Amino acid sequence: MEPARKRRFSPVWQHFELISDTKVKCLLCSKELGYNNNTSSMLRHYRALHENKEAAQPSSDLVPLSSENYIIMAECIKVLAPFYEATLELSEEKRVSGSKVIPILTMLHHALEEEDLGILETQESRGLTESLRRQIQDKLYVYQSKSITSLATILDPRFKKLGFLSPNKAEEAEKRLIAECAAVLRNTSSSSSSSSSSTASSSETSLPGTQVLRAFILNFFGVYSSKEQQSTVAATAGF
Repeated sequence: MEPARKRRFSPVWQHFELISDTKVKCLLCSKELGYNNNTSSMLRHYRALHENKEAAQPSSDLVPLSSENYIIMAECIKVLAPFYEATLELSEEKRVSGSKVIPILTMLHHALEEEDLGILETQESRGLTESLRRQIQDKLYVYQSKSITSLATILDPRFKKLGFLSPNKAEEAEKRLIAECAAVLRNTSSSSSSSSSSTASSSETSLPGTQVLRAFILNFFGVYSSKEQQSTVAATAGF
C-alpha cells in the first residue's frame, strides 16, 4: 500500500512505474531503479536526465506562427520603433526636463505619418498606427495648451517654437511668455515706484522695464527684426 500512497502524493510518480516491491521503471528511458519506500532516487534520476529536456521541448498546445503573423509582427515593430527611440532618449537623462514633452510628442506624430512609415500591408498594423496617431494628437493638444509645458518648451533654446506641432499653439505660448514677463516687470516697477520718494510718472518708471522686455524677446527669439514686429511685441506686453 505504500507505493500507492507515494503515487498519490508525489508528482514524480507520473514518470515512473512500480514493477516490484523493490524496483521502479522510468517511463521516459525504461531504466530500472531500486525502490525503498521513498522517491529520492527517482527524483535524482529525473532531474539529472530528463527535467531539462522536457522543459526545452515545445508544448503541444502552442500553435505555430503563420507567414502572415510574422508580417504583422514586423510591421507593428516598425510602427513602435519611434516609441522605443523616445524611451531611450528619456531614459538616458538623469533629470528629464518638462520642455521635452511637446517636442517628443511632435516627433512621434511625424514618425507615424504614412510617408515616414511606408506602406503598411496588414490591417492590424494600420489599425495600430491610426490608434496611436489619435492618442498622440489628443495629448499634443492638451500639452500644447498647458502653460507649464508650453512655456517650458518655448524657453528651452533647443526647441523654442520649433518644438510645437501647431504654429498657432506656438504663437499662443509666445504671447503668454511675453505677458508673464510684462506682469513681472510691472510688479517690479510698481514696487520700486511706491518705495521711492520720486514723483516721476508711471510711464517713465516703466520705461526701463519695457526696454528690458524688448531686449529679452529680441535676443531670445531672434525673429523680430522690423519695427513693425517690435511694435507687436510691445503691444502684446501692454506697454
